[in-house]
Amino acid sequence: MPSFLSSAKRYAKALFELAQEQNCLEEVYGDLKSLAELISSSVPLRNFFLNLMVPKFKRSQILAELFQKRIHPRTYQFLQFLNEKSKLMILKEIPLTFEKLYLEDKGVLSAMITSSGPLEEGQINAISQRLKTKLNCSLAAETVVDESLIAGFKVKVADTVYDFSLKTHLEKFKRNVMAA
Repeated sequence: MPSFLSSAKRYAKALFELAQEQNCLEEVYGDLKSLAELISSSVPLRNFFLNLMVPKFKRSQILAELFQKRIHPRTYQFLQFLNEKSKLMILKEIPLTFEKLYLEDKGVLSAMITSSGPLEEGQINAISQRLKTKLNCSLAAETVVDESLIAGFKVKVADTVYDFSLKTHLEKFKRNVMAA
């Protein structure tokens, strides 16, 4: 799997640079986001990308039927290129790296908010606004639910984790009591 990730990063970076050069970055970014959602929600499509037993010419025809008229020509050419190189199986990983490059280029940091339960839009906006002020930059926030936090939330921005969960506070309390 590590070789998949490194290959995916190289291909994502090459596509990003090409899309930047050809002024179609927004379109390709949108296509890759849509493809990522499609791949994660469609088991048959995911299996198609993973199946190397389907001959290249047949995969090429299927790609044309599915995507040629629905996505930007650069994205379509990229899919065909991956097919030609027998690399369609790494397609699931490429949008993640592409998005990081895209957000970095736009000066936006990615923030992962992990909470003990679903957050309302107002709560997400409040957390994002505090972080924007603290970090002096724009943020793209994603949310994940982890019930093991008991209550509260954690936010990961780059390599920094801000932990406001009850679970962590209880663990710290326990360590302090045991040390006393």
